[in-house]
Amino acid sequence: PADAAFHGAICEASGNPMFEQILTGLHFAFEREGESAFGSDEFGMDSWPPHRDLANAIVARDPDAAVAAISAILDAVEGEIRAIIGADSANVKR
Repeated sequence: PADAAFHGAICEASGNPMFEQILTGLHFAFEREGESAFGSDEFGMDSWPPHRDLANAIVARDPDAAVAAISAILDAVEGEIRAIIGADSANVKR
């Protein structure tokens, strides 16, 4: 509900069709989250503080702060996913 509204507002404001495609895939995955470890109450909690930073950066029209916030969000979620699947981030090339 609130999460979908937040992401939807950012998507609409961005006008980026690729972001819309990514969100569609994420929403499909989140609908099925109860079937996996990603459905735990704790999943995604590390990314909440930088979500607020992202919202503040958007309101302030500060692209550098927005990039820093989205990077923090993606890093937090990546870390949680790696922990769930047992991946060692030190051995993964980017």
